[in-house]
Amino acid sequence: MAARLVSLLLLLALVNVAHHAGVSAEDVIRQVTDSGHGAGHPGLLPEAQFAAFVRRHGKEYSGPEEYARRLRVFAANVARAAAHQALDPGARHGVTPFSDLTREEFEARLTGLVGAGDVLRSARRMPAAAPATEEEVAALPASFDWRDKGAVTDVKMQGVCGSCWAFSTTGAVEGANFVATGKLLDLSEQQLVDCDHTMWHHQLN
Repeated sequence: MAARLVSLLLLLALVNVAHHAGVSAEDVIRQVTDSGHGAGHPGLLPEAQFAAFVRRHGKEYSGPEEYARRLRVFAANVARAAAHQALDPGARHGVTPFSDLTREEFEARLTGLVGAGDVLRSARRMPAAAPATEEEVAALPASFDWRDKGAVTDVKMQGVCGSCWAFSTTGAVEGANFVATGKLLDLSEQQLVDCDHTMWHHQLN
C-alpha cells in the first residue's frame, strides 16, 4: 500500500512538471522514444522506466535517498524531453545515459576545459586569418558536409576525462588522411593519452 502511495505521489509530481512544461500527462508517462531496451516502452510509469534505465546503464547509488533523488531528476528530464519533442517533432528526444543528472551536474562533469584561460590567451595571440575574396568563394557550393563524403568517423564519448585535445587531434588527422588517400581510418585517442605524462595524465582514472 505504501509503495503504491509513493508511486502515485511521484506520478502526480511528474504530471505537475509536465503541466508547467506545456506537455500532456500521457506524453510524460510514456517514454518519448522507444530505445528497445526497456526504458522506452510506452505505458511504463516513471519508476519502471527508471528501473530499466538503472539496469541498462549499470547505475549505482549510495542508498535509498540517493535513488529517490535520482528518480526525481530522471522524471523531470523525461518531462523536459517530451516538451522538446513537441517543439521539434523531427528530432528524437528521450532517455540518455545522463538522464539522472541535473543540468548543473551535467555541465560540471562533462563540459568545460581544464586550463581554459591559458588556451584562450594563446588563441588571442594568434594572427587573424585574411578574409576570403569574392573570387575565392564564387565557385563554392551552397553547402558541403564531409559526412556525406564518408570522411568522418562516428561520434565518440570521452567521458569525464580531460582529453578533448586527443579527440580533436584524431578527428583532424582522420579527415586529412581521407582527403589524401580516400581511406577513412578510426584512430585511437587512448594511444595519444597514454603517451602524455607531463600535463594531462592526472585527468585520467
